[in-house]
Amino acid sequence: MNTAFRLFLLAALFLNLSAFAFAGQSFVTGVAPNAPLPAYGHELITFDDLGGDMTPIPQGYAYLGWGDYSWYLNGVNYFNNIGPNGYTNGMISSPNVAFSAFEQPFDIYKGPSSGFILNNGYITAAWDNGLDIQVDGYWQGVDVISGNFTINATGPTYFYATGPVLIDTLIFQSTCGTGCVSAGYSGAGSHFALDNLDVNTVPEPTTMVLLGTGILGLASRLRKRV
Repeated sequence: MNTAFRLFLLAALFLNLSAFAFAGQSFVTGVAPNAPLPAYGHELITFDDLGGDMTPIPQGYAYLGWGDYSWYLNGVNYFNNIGPNGYTNGMISSPNVAFSAFEQPFDIYKGPSSGFILNNGYITAAWDNGLDIQVDGYWQGVDVISGNFTINATGPTYFYATGPVLIDTLIFQSTCGTGCVSAGYSGAGSHFALDNLDVNTVPEPTTMVLLGTGILGLASRLRKRV
């Protein structure tokens, strides 16, 4: 077995173990630490370059897959500005926000042989204050990073991951529990808006992966034996 093939197998092994190597991280709200973001595959997803309104997010947008209820809308002219609403209040960049259509979970995913990292983003309730949000990130069916927090319709809530975790599926779910109170807007429901999601859509280059996990040293020893 030559060195290149061994390195390939080691990199593949990393993809299966990397999510668990960062176990214990979570999604939280507040002011994130001033830490540099990884440069590989970095993208700020604003949804503003999508045309149309009240439409499913196209598959492959930002190199990701999107669930059946992961839609976007124009927050500037939401229903011809019928009045205050969380979609308009939740805009970080204009004109679009993503939203949970029909009050269903909002899903983002990537292929089984790769993954992505969600660094941070903004989330806003559409109609009610005190909306409960559950966020879960999965790697090959295992929940490896999660968070639970409360959001309002009067303005966006900033959330972030406490550390980088490679995932292949991300699910946002909302519940209007006993603490949920109408913001006084014309609509109702547990819908929510997302904007300006900061993600890394491809894994690190193999060399960086091996270096970061200590596998590079093992690979070097393997080379010497070939």
